[in-house]
Amino acid sequence: MSRLPALRASLHPSLTISHAPANGDCLFSCLSLAFPPHTVASLRRLVSEAIDEEQLALFTVAHEAGVEGYEFMKASGGVPPSLARVRAAWLVTGAGPRARYVVWGEQFALQVLATELRVRLLVYDEQAPAACRCLAVHPSGGGGG
Repeated sequence: MSRLPALRASLHPSLTISHAPANGDCLFSCLSLAFPPHTVASLRRLVSEAIDEEQLALFTVAHEAGVEGYEFMKASGGVPPSLARVRAAWLVTGAGPRARYVVWGEQFALQVLATELRVRLLVYDEQAPAACRCLAVHPSGGGGG
């Protein structure tokens, strides 16, 4: 049974719903539709370029804690991933030959994209408990649409 009618009923009438396949690029696909001329690749590049040593350490902590989605942080040959390797991992898209290695959008990506696009993002999770279905991400440094 489709949950689309219930979702539409909970949104403001001026908002639209677009389908994005769950292929690891769904966040980037949705935002590329809303913010042309951005593409999945250009949005992934924005996130990749924003990763610094501090963020690398946070990704490492998430991976070591067993948080799902941070498998890209797995050591290779016993060597922890470098900043360059992690940045490169974010550039892999769900449409390419390396799609099984795609990094899904997460909180850091949402924050970077909200800031770079100068918008507030509202993420709606219809499967979450009613009290916490929405996550608002505001651009850093003030401003925003």
